[in-house]
Amino acid sequence: MTRYLSTNSIKVFDYAKFVEPFRDKIRMKAELLTTASDLAIEFIRSSKARKEDIVKKYFEAKK
Repeated sequence: MTRYLSTNSIKVFDYAKFVEPFRDKIRMKAELLTTASDLAIEFIRSSKARKEDIVKKYFEAKK
């Protein structure tokens, strides 16, 4: 990514500003998909949380 930014004359410290429109589009699309599928987005703050276990609990609750 650093090479891409450098090649396109974008400073590494401007990365957050560069990706903001992409992040917003991804977030909007994810919200539309979850709403259409009657699902909810859950922000998982901990990097130590096992996402597979969280998903497994969700699907077990749906049964």
